[in-house]
Amino acid sequence: MKNGIIKKMSKKFYFIPSLYVGIFIVIAMIFIALDYQGSFIPAGLLMGIELGTTILIMVIGTMATLLTASFSIIMIVLTLYENQLSPRTLQDFLEKKITQRIIGYYVGALVFSIISLFEIKTRMNMSLVVTPSVSIFFLVVGLIVFIFFMHYISKSIQSTVFILNIVDEADRLLSKKQKLIEDDPSISSESIDKFTEIIDGKSIDISMEKSGFIKFYNEEGLFHLACSHGLILFFERKVGEHIVEDVPVIKVLNYLGDKTGVELASEIRRYVEIGDVPNIENIYDKTHKLVDITVRALSPGINDPSTAVFCIDRVGYLLQKAAKISESKIYKDEEGQVRLILKGLTFKNLLFEHFYQIKHYGLDDLKIHNALISALNYISKESNYQIKKQIWAFGMYLLNEINLEEVADIEKTYLLERYYQLSKVTGQKFEMNEYKCKEV
Repeated sequence: MKNGIIKKMSKKFYFIPSLYVGIFIVIAMIFIALDYQGSFIPAGLLMGIELGTTILIMVIGTMATLLTASFSIIMIVLTLYENQLSPRTLQDFLEKKITQRIIGYYVGALVFSIISLFEIKTRMNMSLVVTPSVSIFFLVVGLIVFIFFMHYISKSIQSTVFILNIVDEADRLLSKKQKLIEDDPSISSESIDKFTEIIDGKSIDISMEKSGFIKFYNEEGLFHLACSHGLILFFERKVGEHIVEDVPVIKVLNYLGDKTGVELASEIRRYVEIGDVPNIENIYDKTHKLVDITVRALSPGINDPSTAVFCIDRVGYLLQKAAKISESKIYKDEEGQVRLILKGLTFKNLLFEHFYQIKHYGLDDLKIHNALISALNYISKESNYQIKKQIWAFGMYLLNEINLEEVADIEKTYLLERYYQLSKVTGQKFEMNEYKCKEV
């Protein structure tokens, strides 16, 4: 329970700044104590009370100015993110540890100087003190930190850099998830369709006690819980979905224990985290942000097709990796008995969810249409035949949305050639004259 509270607190924006404040308070206490042991301090670091007071007041004013400037810059960046990228990207910037540490440093150094100033005022009988020298050191470091912060911000507001950061994070999460599945013998790669009879059986439905986004399932804890009680847990909702209070989320199957439904529900809920915002560590939260940026780039107000094409290309790269792990996760115990079923996205739905909005807003633009076909081509290259069939079906869905009679001949020929290339990659036949497709 305590670990859960600490984990939740660590995700708050104020957590790291609070830690820094605590560290600087401890440092202030240490140097105040050293003032009483002046013989241990080099003479060059000591200064008189009046000069020290003046310096501390100057440091406090400068640190407050740097802190105010940093907050102002953060607000400007958030506005740029919201207007040029997507409102959902604000959380990414605020969650960055660098931003929190820089704010924490300024607040901590300011608190150090204020404590030192008040302490000097109470010790007018002392001739020399060291804390003003330390505050000068913190001020110099603060100026260096501010320069670094400006450099960091100048990179952060570049859409390409931000997009690549999202892609790198999603790529890392996909690789981590794939390795976890490969290394865990309890996770089966079987299709959820094989367990329809089990899922449709008699069950106890469990809902959550509050509305919000599903941020996290403690799969390891749920698996051990299911094994210890000899039951089967089926999670109907995926991580990242928004749920409403009292709507069933979990089915408990094959339960023969002596606990009441209320007690069992309470025990299971401990392994499910519900929040007001989606979990930024969720893979598809990141890929959907790329879709949001693409749609925003296609809007008449921004009109940035190059950014849209770049995002589509990166979405294709991530979906190519996600195709291998997008299905549901099935956990089995040592005896081969199913214990935990987590519903996932079928690849067909994965394609639709990521490309539908882009299709809706940008399919008439030949450059965007071509980018979508290129993404489908890339996804197909290392996919199995079933995935390729779904990719080809989605490609035909895109083609049928275009009224080719109203397209110029040069554009029509270009598009049909691109679909012909897709048919070769996916192992399908495409009759350019009839616009029909047949399986090989």
